[in-house]
Amino acid sequence: MAHNNSTSYAMIINRFGGPEEFTQVPRTPAEPGPGEILVKTTAIGANPLDYKMRDGSSGLCAKFTPPAVLGREAAGEVVAVGEGVDSFVSGDRVFGMRGFDDFRGTYATHNVFPADGVVRTPDSLDDVTAAGLALVGITATVAVEQLAKVKSEDTVLIHGAGGGVGQLMTQLAVARGATVLASASSRHHEKLVGFGAQHIDYTAEDVFEAVRQQFPEGVDVVLDGVYFDTFLPSLDVLASDGRIVALPSLADLTPAKERGIEAHIPAISNDTTIYADLADRVVAGEISLPIGLTKNLTEVAEVHRVLEDGHADGKIVMTAE
Repeated sequence: MAHNNSTSYAMIINRFGGPEEFTQVPRTPAEPGPGEILVKTTAIGANPLDYKMRDGSSGLCAKFTPPAVLGREAAGEVVAVGEGVDSFVSGDRVFGMRGFDDFRGTYATHNVFPADGVVRTPDSLDDVTAAGLALVGITATVAVEQLAKVKSEDTVLIHGAGGGVGQLMTQLAVARGATVLASASSRHHEKLVGFGAQHIDYTAEDVFEAVRQQFPEGVDVVLDGVYFDTFLPSLDVLASDGRIVALPSLADLTPAKERGIEAHIPAISNDTTIYADLADRVVAGEISLPIGLTKNLTEVAEVHRVLEDGHADGKIVMTAE
């Protein structure tokens, strides 16, 4: 069955370059293959990885060639199912993320996903929040719960606490009973304190001196979402048995390893169990995903300029309706 739709389109790049490379092109929705579903997309999560794939700076760029559709996250409604799919039917609302070996992108009004790569969206969870939850959610969960193994008696320093991943790491660490020091600019103060963290304004004071004054013996955990000018100084404020998680995939952990410090970089892969758990926790009010900016998919060039600036006040999501 063909799913022709005169309003179906994708935002593509024909070559690596700046935000101006995006072009809107009509695209007939593809048929889902065995084990796949076709989703009419309503919302699309935007991430810093996206602009690095657009400008050619990501290591993943060696694995695909423009013209290409970018994007990894999406939410929407199932409109067709492929052979062998019995977990979803047309009309189901779903959200999820492409695996890192799947380069079909999500910047389009219709997207085919593996049925085992998405989960059902709870009735009371809106598509904008759902679309932005997968990548930041799994990154924060892996960092806080699987690698740092944050415990109730821990003290935790978080760099980049104002961003999408940082805000979720803050909430997850607080939820585990830890004492959390959240480093971010002043505009995030009310939000971070509301999460139950102590806010350190890195623009007004020396973060590391503030940590030393409060915890002379060091903190138990550092979750470093900034890395470049924070990783090395963070090693000096860790307790003797402390551990550090650096979020950038290309972070060099050698200085920590040489000092015998436990250090990790999150290895991110699709985990629908985590997606479903995060969605349930958002619905229950245990955590929230602050949305910093919502734009239409046709405004993707502007979205990428904001991504590159790096100062979005929360998650960036594009709508495709």
